[in-house]
Amino acid sequence: EFGCLYIHSSVSTWKSCLHAMKVEASVLSIVYVERKVFVGMSNSGMLIFKRQQNGDWDWENFHTIYLGANHDVPISVMAGIKNRLWCGIGNGLHIFNADTEETLTTLTVHPSVRSRVTNIVSQGEGVWVSVRLDSTLRLYHADTFQHLQDVDVTAPIQTLLSFPGSQRKPSPRNLVRIASILISNGCLWIGSSNGAIMSLPLVGELPAPCSSDEFFEQVKSQSSDEMVGSIVGEDVAVTVGDSCAIAVADPATTIPYCSLDASRLSFHGHHHAVDILVACPGVMATKTVKTSDSATKRVNCAAVTFVMSVGGGYVDFRADQGTSTSAKAAQYADRNHVIVWQVSPNTS
Repeated sequence: EFGCLYIHSSVSTWKSCLHAMKVEASVLSIVYVERKVFVGMSNSGMLIFKRQQNGDWDWENFHTIYLGANHDVPISVMAGIKNRLWCGIGNGLHIFNADTEETLTTLTVHPSVRSRVTNIVSQGEGVWVSVRLDSTLRLYHADTFQHLQDVDVTAPIQTLLSFPGSQRKPSPRNLVRIASILISNGCLWIGSSNGAIMSLPLVGELPAPCSSDEFFEQVKSQSSDEMVGSIVGEDVAVTVGDSCAIAVADPATTIPYCSLDASRLSFHGHHHAVDILVACPGVMATKTVKTSDSATKRVNCAAVTFVMSVGGGYVDFRADQGTSTSAKAAQYADRNHVIVWQVSPNTS
């Protein structure tokens, strides 16, 4: 925010700052691609740092490239995909060859110049992009940069808000906006500005469209006990949901299209926007298997993944605990919460 860049070791003594430098604008994103570090700033500038011949980073002889015509458009997000750097700048994408440092193409993601690209995630041959104050996800081909699919998540999230028993009904003041996205275990996870969290399975081909009426019936037919959890912790509450098996497509060669009619909606959410979605590997589980009448042995099970969301407050959309007027509930709703899902791969 103050135009400062701090460098810490990722190997040891990470608390000690190795180097600090003042840059010309606020730093919004940092990405490592092709043995280079790219730093996106709020003035359309991108700093490029390289290593010296001895392998040490050269913090003095970096250079700056400006991607926007006007220096008031920020580079809001960057992602390294293959040997390319995808930069979200204003309402478009600037795709940059990280090796040759040449511009490959520019794409307009949203027609409004006031919009801003906020999230970029990729898998295989596809790149998913979201825009601030927008409910539509856009899929692009990682090599040809062709626009492949649009997915509007308004209908499923409004269905969740309208779930019987919830007092948090959809309204013009409570519009659906995408706040964060993540690809993990064959699914595209989406966190909304309403605090709702959903996942869409990734498929290898463009799915057939599903009507809104069909989707509403599928969601309302789900058991309300599919995702149950308990709240623990004191300073930071943590909600742990049930594990769910997901069929994972080949991530390396397929285009990650999304199937909206097979989406999963979580009854556990946040009182405010979902700020962060992140996945981390879990410990390989073991189980006891009977080998004979009197002998047993321990065998490894499939490794699980934990998907975590971070946001302000906790809400059960079946009862909307976050609307309670008690002082204790109000204080609880303002705390930052972490919700954790245990996701198991399909081993069948």
